[in-house]
Amino acid sequence: MARQVEIFKDQLENAVVFALAPTPDPLLIDRVNNWRAVVEFMVNSKLAGIFFRKLQSSHLLQLIPETEAERLRQFYYFTALKNKVLLSELARIQGVLTGRDVPLVVLKGASLLLTRVCQMGERYQADLDFLVKDMERQDLRKLLEVEGYIPVEHSDRSWWSEEHFIKRGSQFGDDVFTVFLEFHWTFRPLNRGQGQELARSIFESARSVKYAGQSYQVPSLSLQFYQAAIHGSAYHPFDSAYFWVSLSDLSALAREAFDPQPVIELAEKHRMLEHLGVMSWILSSNLGLASGLWEAVAQKTPGLKPVMEETGQALWHGLLNPAPISFANLIYLFSRASFASKLHAFWELSGMARGERVEVMGKSIKARRTGFFRLFASRLRKLNREFLRMVWQMARFYRSIGFFIPDDK
Repeated sequence: MARQVEIFKDQLENAVVFALAPTPDPLLIDRVNNWRAVVEFMVNSKLAGIFFRKLQSSHLLQLIPETEAERLRQFYYFTALKNKVLLSELARIQGVLTGRDVPLVVLKGASLLLTRVCQMGERYQADLDFLVKDMERQDLRKLLEVEGYIPVEHSDRSWWSEEHFIKRGSQFGDDVFTVFLEFHWTFRPLNRGQGQELARSIFESARSVKYAGQSYQVPSLSLQFYQAAIHGSAYHPFDSAYFWVSLSDLSALAREAFDPQPVIELAEKHRMLEHLGVMSWILSSNLGLASGLWEAVAQKTPGLKPVMEETGQALWHGLLNPAPISFANLIYLFSRASFASKLHAFWELSGMARGERVEVMGKSIKARRTGFFRLFASRLRKLNREFLRMVWQMARFYRSIGFFIPDDK
């Protein structure tokens, strides 16, 4: 059994490298035989679009059983259609806010599509993310309600939280016609870094791009890279889907010509250098990308270089698992946080709390989270050594860097 698991992990690793490395190597997937599990992983991790395109462009789709090839194909074209729906709505929202002189920067997945860093079917996105300023939250709510949007309430709403909206008549989830919006005024402060500083940096270095005859403001390439790195490692601390999407974004951005120095300076300023180090080590060691960035970060933190390397290695192998794993609340137990925050995290991790809820007009539209310990116990029964090693290494990493999580006040 252990040998079979090891063989499958090797197949999964080869498939991920094939999808994310600069040049797809056919030899990496030549010996893959557990295609059902590989495709399941790709769909769960939201890498199915880029994997399908690499297979298609390399003329290797014939290697896959037709049922699994069709599943990848459907994911790719669903993603393309979903993105076209979202970008069509983006143009409308942009026009509404631009007409009222509201500064707006398009973030994350949409910014990568607008700048053509990613193709339409490659980069899955569930919503549209914006950075906005010079507009009160209540004014934004009134404006978007007139435009056919309904405010969405999150049970974990805090003072730093973004404002959420869903288009009236949409079904929340994977429905292709769902339009979900997130407006940020600032970002969550972590490790004594200030979220306002990142927001200010994005606005100050934003650049204009043309898409379908309309101009949009997007972050500089350096800040797109930096935000992708900390989004997958700090704001959503190494959660499976967020981690793989972020790594996919980073691998695409690493092939663009951008200056790494602002990335390093921001990471130092925001005390996120170690998080950047883990992600850049994974890019360099496993995908052959951003080696200069990793070397620069390691040079600045020589005492923590082994911890960053070991954490990156543990995460890479531990997250190569078809079943998604959530670590968001686990980080509270590993880091400096208030007792109340730790207690709340334990309550959520145990599955005894309802977890995050999303409500539209008083009705819940998101199911309860699966309890972490339930997943943890199932992995213990399977003696998943990589998973246990990853949890241990993550605890070591966060304690080594003295990670600090402020109270949500």
